[in-house]
Amino acid sequence: MKLFKDSLYYENSKGERVYFTRFPYMMLADTDLFDYEWKYNQTGSKGVSAVYKEATQKTIKIVVSGKSFGNYKHNLDKMFAIFEFDTINNLPGTIVYNGYRLPCVITSKSNPSKFILNYPSTIELTVSTYSTGTWLKDIQKDFKWQNLNKGEYLDYPHDYAYDYSIHYGYLDYININTFLKAYPVIKIRGKASNPFVRISNKIYGVNTVIDEHDTLVIDSYNKKFYVVNDANNIKNVFSRRYSNDMLDGFVVNAGNYQVYWEDDFNFSLDLVCERSEPSWI
Repeated sequence: MKLFKDSLYYENSKGERVYFTRFPYMMLADTDLFDYEWKYNQTGSKGVSAVYKEATQKTIKIVVSGKSFGNYKHNLDKMFAIFEFDTINNLPGTIVYNGYRLPCVITSKSNPSKFILNYPSTIELTVSTYSTGTWLKDIQKDFKWQNLNKGEYLDYPHDYAYDYSIHYGYLDYININTFLKAYPVIKIRGKASNPFVRISNKIYGVNTVIDEHDTLVIDSYNKKFYVVNDANNIKNVFSRRYSNDMLDGFVVNAGNYQVYWEDDFNFSLDLVCERSEPSWI
């Protein structure tokens, strides 16, 4: 696998980066960073009953160099400080590759013998992932009703196979370029009553009224639904969600997907997408 310059790096929670594909830090190809494993439950003759993933640890090896011995020691210290900031503050950093991010922290560092006397040196790092160790990617787009004409749309083939009812609203599209599981995070701004957004064949909405300066956040990834007003006060509307189906994402292949809504409001859509490994294309 060929890694292009700046395509792979660690970024801590305050935006500082260690690039793994350029001087003075070069990651060796011998790594399990891109490996994954699904766990499962086995129930006798019924076979596999549930498939899931757990947080895991991965190993990477970094060759640290410098223009001089003093510069080498400076680079060692800089790398340590960037990693350690997240660990001591209990904050997740991310390893980023090809637009995908892996939330994690560096939890151990193994130095070779005499590394402080000679350079370059190969440092072994343990990467401990947050949550399930899944790679994430954000696909984002803003939707404005002013840019579209309201029209009549036939509900089929969405929702139910034989639902031919006519709906009157706005229709736009979002492009997804690979296979993944997506969790919508929708931020609706402006006056609306019981607003909803339908993405592909799933509806995400809340039974509430929002004022002109309010923002309704429908966060299916973190399972949070709330309204923020212009004074930054937060109102929890989790119990007013349209359905429990909103708590899960949806699996998609590459293609264009319909985004439909009916009221005159604008919103931003962030699809938080999960993959067991980042896309190689």
